[in-house]
Amino acid sequence: MSDAGVLAALRATLPSGSERSLQRIAVLTPQQIGQTLLSCGLSEQDAEVASSQWEEFRGEEELVAALASIETWLEANFAQVRLDFPIWDDLFEHGANGRFLYLYAAALGAERVSSYLNSLGVSKEITKATLEIVQRHVAIYKMKWGELGTDAGWWLLLMLRGVLYQCGSLQYHRLEIGVSNLAPNPWFEEAEAKKLGEGFNKGDEGFGLHIPQRTDLSPAAVEDSFKLAQTTFDTAWPTNVRRLFTLQSWLLDPQLKRFLNLDSNIVQFQNRFEILGNPPVADDDTIEFVFRRPGVPLKDLPRESTLQRGVLEVLESGGHWHAAAGWLK
Repeated sequence: MSDAGVLAALRATLPSGSERSLQRIAVLTPQQIGQTLLSCGLSEQDAEVASSQWEEFRGEEELVAALASIETWLEANFAQVRLDFPIWDDLFEHGANGRFLYLYAAALGAERVSSYLNSLGVSKEITKATLEIVQRHVAIYKMKWGELGTDAGWWLLLMLRGVLYQCGSLQYHRLEIGVSNLAPNPWFEEAEAKKLGEGFNKGDEGFGLHIPQRTDLSPAAVEDSFKLAQTTFDTAWPTNVRRLFTLQSWLLDPQLKRFLNLDSNIVQFQNRFEILGNPPVADDDTIEFVFRRPGVPLKDLPRESTLQRGVLEVLESGGHWHAAAGWLK
């Protein structure tokens, strides 16, 4: 999608920027941007590059309006769980100004997230790791394009809305089963969900699980993450109701067991989940997450690992990879 299409989608989805948001943008300084981006894990050099672009960015009215809309939407819907999440492409045609849009959104919103988590009794370590999700997306962008930017910038808005957290090696976001567009789909039919009981029904509170790029999936790291998440969420949002950890990902595609050793970290991770049937095809997502080589033909992608070779073997034989949904046993 062109930048014009992305910005049109943004305008159609989000509210117009409020006077409060426009004023916050007007008084935001490069120094404040740099300091906040450092707290989000960026290097001093990257924080300086982004902050030094700020005055030029403010000269593009269209992007300022987009940033004000994002900030207004984040503030109005902060910590709200029952809300579909907008997904759109990153901006490429606006150069550095487009690439830094979500970094400036982070500069405006990171303190709000930090204060919120602190008020809930979330540890400083979890808060710090959560803000550093920004740096994780900067690292992916550099891996793909060789320059500073934020990959899948829309994903950062989950964190900036206060519903996405980094606990150890894994990420979790608050959701309601069967309600959010980021909840697992397909899910159980209503009658079957009722039989399964608490936690499975439409509207039940749960947590969506996400696997960051190149994270530690060793059994010990995964177990530590689950325990840390459970402790954190019981402190921040205590409840007597069962809450599921759900996942929808190509990492739950049973085909992986054809190529990977049964004691591999990925297969051991997959075995922790009860996997539902009829998953949607996810060839593009699988290629994206495994290779991070946008625009490269299948025949030119690397075959250096068993996983890479397996992914390509299925696709080149006419098969497909799927984003299977599941819940932690």
